Amino acid sequence: MVPPRCSALEKAMRILSVAAKSGKELKDKLLKSGYGPTEAEAAVEECIRRGYVNDALLAQDFAACSIDRGSGAVKVRQKLLRRGLPRELVEQAIEENREREPDSARSVLAAKWKSLSRETDPYKKRAKAFRFLVGRGFPPGLAGELIDEITSSAGADE
Repeated sequence: MVPPRCSALEKAMRILSVAAKSGKELKDKLLKSGYGPTEAEAAVEECIRRGYVNDALLAQDFAACSIDRGSGAVKVRQKLLRRGLPRELVEQAIEENREREPDSARSVLAAKWKSLSRETDPYKKRAKAFRFLVGRGFPPGLAGELIDEITSSAGADE
């Protein structure tokens, strides 16, 4: 015997019990689970009304955690937009965490710089460090400044 299918709201609650989702992500998951568009939309609206889905808070928390873990604003922006969050919420979350970005970049660069110690050519070392930072989503200007900063302090130490 097949168990009765739960309501879209019950399914949404189960999805949200595992991880926070944006309104769009939740609706997409409900649609993929076989619920109709109106049913899925109603469940998402009810979750928003109850405070279980909050796109602004999700964007803020995700941006703060990602930047603290060593991702730059470019990468954070891409990930949040891919999650279906409105651009204005994404930009606001990134702007609120902008002052944390240089410290995060400095931290990941310091760790990477140690692994680049085998590189004897200073130009290649700088280029690898630059590509590393830009690849993590940090702006090129910030990457250049931090590399200049670390090479000038490393030069003073040697």
